Amino acid sequence: MRDEKAQPKDRTQTQRELRVLKPKMSAAPQKRKRRGPYKPRDPKPERDINAERVEAYSDLEEPICDCVNMGMAAVHLACAGEQDLAEFMLHQLKPLLQDLRKRYFAKGFAE
Repeated sequence: MRDEKAQPKDRTQTQRELRVLKPKMSAAPQKRKRRGPYKPRDPKPERDINAERVEAYSDLEEPICDCVNMGMAAVHLACAGEQDLAEFMLHQLKPLLQDLRKRYFAKGFAE
């Protein structure tokens, strides 16, 4: 004999159970109602990209010159046979180059 529990449930009963268990997924959050008349936003002033780039690169001129001068001094020392001093200067040049790179990418024109 079959057990009563093993018999399939009525279809309408199963649908009722699903409605109770299933949360409402289609309920979207309501938008806030606007109060008052529509006010257009003020247009953003146009940016002068070229002027910003000129200013950004002029700000980077001093760190670039420092890096170039230290690199040239290290090369001259290496050619003169002062390997230890040249190596020391190259180790000092690394943080300057990292700082220059950080400043360059901070300006936002690296794309």
